[in-house]
Amino acid sequence: MSHARTRLIRRPRLGRRPVLAALAAVLGTAMLAGCATGGSSGGGGDTLKVGLARTLTYMPGYLADSLGYLDEEAEKVGKKVEVVPFDSSSQSLAALAAGQIDMDVQLAQNAARSQVQGQDLVITATLNDAGVGALVVAPGITKPADLEGKTVGFTGKATAAYPLLLAALERDGVDASKINFLTISDQSTFQAALSGGDVDAILPGEPVISKTVTDGDGKVMYDFFDRALVKEIMGGSYASVTLMANGNFASKNPDAVRAVTKAFERSMTWMKEHKDNPDAVLAELPDTYANLKPIFAELFGRIEQALPENPATDPAALKTIIDIDKQQGSIDKDKQIDVDKLYDNGHLG
Repeated sequence: MSHARTRLIRRPRLGRRPVLAALAAVLGTAMLAGCATGGSSGGGGDTLKVGLARTLTYMPGYLADSLGYLDEEAEKVGKKVEVVPFDSSSQSLAALAAGQIDMDVQLAQNAARSQVQGQDLVITATLNDAGVGALVVAPGITKPADLEGKTVGFTGKATAAYPLLLAALERDGVDASKINFLTISDQSTFQAALSGGDVDAILPGEPVISKTVTDGDGKVMYDFFDRALVKEIMGGSYASVTLMANGNFASKNPDAVRAVTKAFERSMTWMKEHKDNPDAVLAELPDTYANLKPIFAELFGRIEQALPENPATDPAALKTIIDIDKQQGSIDKDKQIDVDKLYDNGHLG
């Protein structure tokens, strides 16, 4: 399927422009200071600000920009789009809550967590209704029970894959309390830790999963991008990656929110249509990912399989995520969450 290259609104695409890491870090720090006041975005200008953290898990956002869909849909409602890069999703989350950006790609659990803090964030589309990450084990580990007494490297209990891992271990009769979880803040060191014997398994995202497997340093035991696995271990529907809007902005600018949401829908459709042509997908991503060509087919296959058949948010999935947060202490067990205010499927095409 071809896509138009003629664009009415001229601006450099995120995928082809230099990434200003220092600027993003400064912006993120400044926005954190204003986060406590809740959303303040009025959306009175002509420019829509869409945040995007640099992670391949958020691939629909990269493609909505590089394929021109954001510009095309925004132009239909008389708007322009500025894609604001961030070093991490925690920075972009703070910016969204503070009203410094209007929309953002975020993990689903952050909508409820923000509501607890008095902030109003609304999910407008689900971009991944499975999970993110995988458990990659050393070649010598052959079954889940082998993990008892071993060390698993992860970025911490807040990582999206951690509750999925606990559920998978419980299903397979493994006592998670007998596993040593070692916090390693930098995922780029995961593979070295595994191959060097410092840990026996790792819980990374992409591209670490595919690179570790391709290099022969590990094998996937649990793939949480696999919808069937996640549905089984979680007992029903789930959601991980979503498109969110600042609630104040969404209430005042429904057409603008609908335009951005439509652009993301189009990018997911394009990804599905190109599932057998990973080279075409890689060509649309930032140049910094060009070195992933040897593993990109496997990497893209994993991300594409987690794209939802229907991007509408299932409230049952949100309730599951809230229950997990309460069990882990991220949300107080007695705290009442208004699930209906966490999402709005009315912006979908």
